[in-house]
Amino acid sequence: MSPPSAAAVLVAVGGLALALVVVLGPGLAILVAALVGVARAASVAIARRRRQRRIDDALPDLIDLLVIAAAAGHPVARCVDVVAGRAPAPLRATLEGVRSRVALGVPLVDSLRQAAPELGPLGGPLTAALADGQATGAPLAATLGQLAATARDARRRRAEESARRLPVTLLFPLVCCILPAFALLAVVPLLMASLGSLER
Repeated sequence: MSPPSAAAVLVAVGGLALALVVVLGPGLAILVAALVGVARAASVAIARRRRQRRIDDALPDLIDLLVIAAAAGHPVARCVDVVAGRAPAPLRATLEGVRSRVALGVPLVDSLRQAAPELGPLGGPLTAALADGQATGAPLAATLGQLAATARDARRRRAEESARRLPVTLLFPLVCCILPAFALLAVVPLLMASLGSLER
């Protein structure tokens, strides 16, 4: 089944907006539309943050793979080519893009610079190290090893921050689900039994 065209989507949205105006009135329709827009923007921002978190968490593994390829004596272009198919899933498409651009004749250094923003905060230093290795032929293993250590430290700090936020996150189900269920199943029957004994 093919996805709906842009015109069909616009007609459906227009029809929904007209129905909201007729059913709710213009004031409530505007309020509902604003709430839907805010919810959509929030969901897009959350999805973007989750994607960036997956990329940041996968970057140390990618750098480790590049270190192994460089330690095996491969030049930079061959390192990227070898690692692209084995890269962690969140970064595989980026490295495949670098490899395909190089295959089309784009210089490796330019292709790496284009990919830097997709690799997160450490993407700039990583692609700069690879570009320097390509330009000068300098050994990569030491530089990439330092970058891998930095990326692993950043990943560990993010994991520790998540662990510190976990108790606060767990308060919501505790307060909204477990405590009311406890009151309903334990306290209410006791109160009913006490009231029943008082009536006698």
